[in-house]
Amino acid sequence: MTFKKEELDNLSSLLSSSNSADIQVAFQILEGTEDTTVLEYFASDFFAMYVIAKELGAPQYKQKHHSVWENRHTVEAFLDRINIPEINAGMKSRRNIVGSSKMKSNLVKLCKGNILDANKIALFIFKKCGLGLNYLVSELDDNELRPILADLKNGKKLILANRDLTKVPKVIFEFTDLELLSLSSNKIASIPKEIQKLVHLKYLFLDANPIKKIAPEISKLKELEYIDLRGVHVHLKAGEVTRMKKLEPVLIGWAGSYKGPIDYPEE
Repeated sequence: MTFKKEELDNLSSLLSSSNSADIQVAFQILEGTEDTTVLEYFASDFFAMYVIAKELGAPQYKQKHHSVWENRHTVEAFLDRINIPEINAGMKSRRNIVGSSKMKSNLVKLCKGNILDANKIALFIFKKCGLGLNYLVSELDDNELRPILADLKNGKKLILANRDLTKVPKVIFEFTDLELLSLSSNKIASIPKEIQKLVHLKYLFLDANPIKKIAPEISKLKELEYIDLRGVHVHLKAGEVTRMKKLEPVLIGWAGSYKGPIDYPEE
């Protein structure tokens, strides 16, 4: 059985679905092929499913990731059919990948010199679990990252709190219709001058970040009504605040450890 590129992409989408029936359809199709090159095409998908089941196999995660957990033995069978030593070694490795702070370095080590694709594994994990956005921000180009962040938008809101981000993704500044942006509880060190492009922004949450610099161009956000700087050691200058005529509350203090709760305004 031969597959066109579009058919392979469709099968990959089925494998990353949260619906067990979709995954079963993909498995049934792939079980009928003896072409090892086709199976190798899906090696990264299979391996991502394997590590999700392995690392998130605790009882509290099984229900949330049920579609992966219940198909773990089938995934292992496909990986056995591919039978590449580096993948077999990776299956036995104790290095955590899903949601790990060392996700990037562990993926690089895992995928070095074999057919596994680190970006494809990370993207699969993100689609399935919502984890690893920081890896994608650091490794994908803007064209690859744009649809991922666009899918996270909810109308004119974009909430990227608790994502382990170390920088503000540049693609965000293309979403000029945003009225609310939350970057709360990340590891962001600076807010770049491109923030001025979000001309309709009303609510900005920067709390609980190790921010050392906020670009003065933030004062050009004339529609900004609210900014949360709790847990941030750098604050706005008086001149910047006065230029934002609509700005009312500026929440500061709670240095270093503020984690919420965050009460986002309704549209």
